[in-house]
Amino acid sequence: MTAATAQSTAQTSKPVGLKEDNGRVWLEGVEGFSFAQKVCSTLAVQAEVMRVSGEKTTYEDLVGGSGLAFRVQMYKSGMCPSAPHAMVGYRCVSDAFRPTAFRVYWLSDLKAEDPETAGKIKAARDAVVASIRAGVPVIGSSEEDGLIVGYQKGGQEWLMLHPMRDGGHKVYVEAGLPWCIAVADGRQASVLSNRDTVLAAMKQAVAMWDVDSEKYYVGKKAWQEWIDRLSSMSEHPDWVKNDQMGNAWMYDSLVAHRRNAVSYLRRYAAQLDTSTADHMRKAADLYEREVKDVLLGQDQLPMTVAPYPGDKTPWTQDLRDDQVKRMRQAMALDGQAVQELQLALSQK
Repeated sequence: MTAATAQSTAQTSKPVGLKEDNGRVWLEGVEGFSFAQKVCSTLAVQAEVMRVSGEKTTYEDLVGGSGLAFRVQMYKSGMCPSAPHAMVGYRCVSDAFRPTAFRVYWLSDLKAEDPETAGKIKAARDAVVASIRAGVPVIGSSEEDGLIVGYQKGGQEWLMLHPMRDGGHKVYVEAGLPWCIAVADGRQASVLSNRDTVLAAMKQAVAMWDVDSEKYYVGKKAWQEWIDRLSSMSEHPDWVKNDQMGNAWMYDSLVAHRRNAVSYLRRYAAQLDTSTADHMRKAADLYEREVKDVLLGQDQLPMTVAPYPGDKTPWTQDLRDDQVKRMRQAMALDGQAVQELQLALSQK
């Protein structure tokens, strides 16, 4: 990527300013995020790079347009917290670029201990310096994604925002390397319209209901396997300890994604013909019932149904049985919503 390419993109809205102080160079005005604000770090960092680059596409647009708003999946060997991640299982990240003019190039396998990757690491450090000076943050990707917002020591250390550090809102110095980086590289030659993006997302939602992947259950199979594992957990004490974090994060993410499905379908229904829009709104109503009336308790907090390790509420079998009851109802509503999306597509 050339600095000129990134600069021309960044100048569209100028939401950030380049600052320099004693060898420290950073972008002031880049917005971090916590998982409480945006559960999918992969799409959250893309959304922020696009905001800085002058694009109008939001995080909510990406979650909907990528199909993630409609996906549910579970690791086949237990409740791994990776299950909601956009890049694993049935991937909902490549398609995230569908509704945007955002284009990136990736530099991966950044291993400081491997001398054969020295050239790749230098290219990555040079790319970060060029992008920061052009006014665009860089995505740093490992288990979760953060934003490289500056550098020091000539680019040997990066300044980052990450949702796993200080709630995502405090810049810290990173001397290590992520698994890979993604650098903005101008605009795509062609971009799907909002209308075509919504149609593609709905087709993906329907496909995911009956699909499978190598390591993850997806769609209705994921719902059923999740329910079955919770139902029999008292017979497997080791599952209780190993699965609580994964269960809580999966449930938390499910609630957030279905909320996004509601707003996404309602927002773009008006851009399609009346018959299609009617079924989209019906699907949105079903997803809303799923969240408000079923998945959430009276306090409207997912962690009171599926507590995290360390929460005050013990993760008892009674609590798991209550979650199972809710999930059975939610699965039925999910299936009805998919049927409405199929009907919406059949109008085209």
